Amino acid sequence: MPSPGARFDWVRSLRLTQAAFDFARTREACGLDQGASPTELSAGSRLCRCWRAFGELSWRRRGLLIRAWLLLLIAAPALGAFGFRWTQAVLGPAAGASPGRHDLASAQAIARIVVGAAIMNPFRPNCLARSLVLLRLLRRQGLDARLRIGVATPDGAFAAHAWIEHGGVALTEATASVRSYAAFDEGLLTG
Repeated sequence: MPSPGARFDWVRSLRLTQAAFDFARTREACGLDQGASPTELSAGSRLCRCWRAFGELSWRRRGLLIRAWLLLLIAAPALGAFGFRWTQAVLGPAAGASPGRHDLASAQAIARIVVGAAIMNPFRPNCLARSLVLLRLLRRQGLDARLRIGVATPDGAFAAHAWIEHGGVALTEATASVRSYAAFDEGLLTG
């Protein structure tokens, strides 16, 4: 039987591994290089590393990251407390508004920022909260964006998923993964 001290070391090791994984996902999501090794990270230095990664972003991306984080801070609990329609109305333009310009590289960069903000968010926002925030940020930049919500029954269990498409391309998902969902008509999402 392991001693309590040995168990503590195992738990600490697991936490350090999780901190390193979260840091790497945050840097990758924000479009930064993978310069730090996981062995360099400790639970205490995680905040310092995240702050350094934040400092490596351009001022524009910093602003987008802060806006995305704050919007996710609102959207995640609002969906549970007030529902989809209220949260969608508060977060901005309707899903069926006129299309904006097409710029896949910019749309993907903003999507990476939202994913990075979601990783750092204490509420761990679901796909719908992330999609609503991404929709707002893309529309505010004048980019085309479509909210898609789909359902699937993998292995007989019901599953629902939300994602954003820009010019028919799913931004935060692999195209193959969203093809397994039957998407609702956009008219149902706008009301």
